[in-house]
Amino acid sequence: MYAQGDIKEPTRLHDDPLFLIIIDFKNNPKIDFYHLYNLPNIIRRYLEAFLGFKVPKHQGLDKKLDYLIDDKVTKERILKFIHHYSHNNSLPRSLNFPDLKECCEVVGVVIETIKQKDVAHFEALIESIPNAP
Repeated sequence: MYAQGDIKEPTRLHDDPLFLIIIDFKNNPKIDFYHLYNLPNIIRRYLEAFLGFKVPKHQGLDKKLDYLIDDKVTKERILKFIHHYSHNNSLPRSLNFPDLKECCEVVGVVIETIKQKDVAHFEALIESIPNAP
């Protein structure tokens, strides 16, 4: 996702590079095809990992997302974003990708809900980012 030399490799965030990509996009949204095309899959993978740890008893991302997002409309919006753009079952669908505004809104919701649900974990992630403010 980054051209070589654009960003230094994380020194302590080796276990969560997906979070690094998501938070970098939140702080510096990119409009290039590569970012817009891959972001839904990156968010899906991050949520699967985060929620797999937090809610191991439930199966499937749809059910686990109930732990993170209380508002049904917001939950459906996130699910639509990650399922529609992550699972390309046909050529026309694989050429369809979200616009910058939609990406920014979804990233904002994901970051804020994780921050609200697990402040200590979120702050530890932020502190582990090299050159974090």
